[in-house]
Amino acid sequence: LMKPVIIFLHGSGDRGAGVQRWVRSLITAAEYDQFEWEFPSAEPIPYSLAGGAISSIWFDRVGGLDPRFAEDTKSVLKSVNRLKAMIDEKKAEGVK
Repeated sequence: LMKPVIIFLHGSGDRGAGVQRWVRSLITAAEYDQFEWEFPSAEPIPYSLAGGAISSIWFDRVGGLDPRFAEDTKSVLKSVNRLKAMIDEKKAEGVK
């Protein structure tokens, strides 16, 4: 029997390993072991909100964090395609 899979994404500037440590600090080992966890790291790209500094972010934002400011669609689609590929891989392994 396959475990349910959780693909957990980190916040801006973090990495998969960092958020994995945080998640493990929140739940017991028995709870953690009920799932198969994936903690991918975003590809480091220039982040407009950090003055163009390279940062591990899932997508760039232009102008600010307020919802009225647009995300950089190209970087959103790149992350979406990468995550979709991860999901497709899990489905091919038999995860439903």
